[in-house]
Amino acid sequence: MANPISPTPLHTKHTKNHDITAERVKLFGVDGQFLGIFPTENALFIATQQGLDLVMLDYTELPSCRIIDYGHFCYTHQQEQKRRDRHKKHKIFRFRRRTQEEHIHCSTRKIIRWLEAGHTVIIELISPPHTRHYAKAQFDTITNRFATELGYLGVLTFPETQIKHGWRAFLTPHTQLPPEHPPLEDTSALTALQDTYEDILF
Repeated sequence: MANPISPTPLHTKHTKNHDITAERVKLFGVDGQFLGIFPTENALFIATQQGLDLVMLDYTELPSCRIIDYGHFCYTHQQEQKRRDRHKKHKIFRFRRRTQEEHIHCSTRKIIRWLEAGHTVIIELISPPHTRHYAKAQFDTITNRFATELGYLGVLTFPETQIKHGWRAFLTPHTQLPPEHPPLEDTSALTALQDTYEDILF
């Protein structure tokens, strides 16, 4: 069996190995080739003999399972996600305590274009120390406004640590939000094979 994997949310979304409760499964090899329909314990034995994991791809009555190195798969997905994060574009919009309504309205139109393009928007309000109490109220007003008016385009979040001379918030487009779990590659081919082998019994 492959090395144990840390019980993080990323690794608990896919049903695998002894957690598979179906009596029989459609088994696909490492290369995606259909191997046949096996009792689950036999399919798990085949995966174990190869030092790999048996991962369930769907939740049908006769589920499809694939033999993969699940730990390597999750690691590869994490690295790819980090690479994509490094190349994401973002735009900073800065406001001040006395920013006029016309400027906020103009910025809103620009923010919409950035979110629709799939880019993250950073909202900052800059204020000197002696006006920070009043500026914080203005920052809350602006961010609440964006959260209400632009909620259909993105999600407003706040970093744990704020900037030195003010406050910061992020508007992340829905297209950039992480999935609940990483999709297993080549599942489209497996879906096409399901109908073909639905009635095959071993």
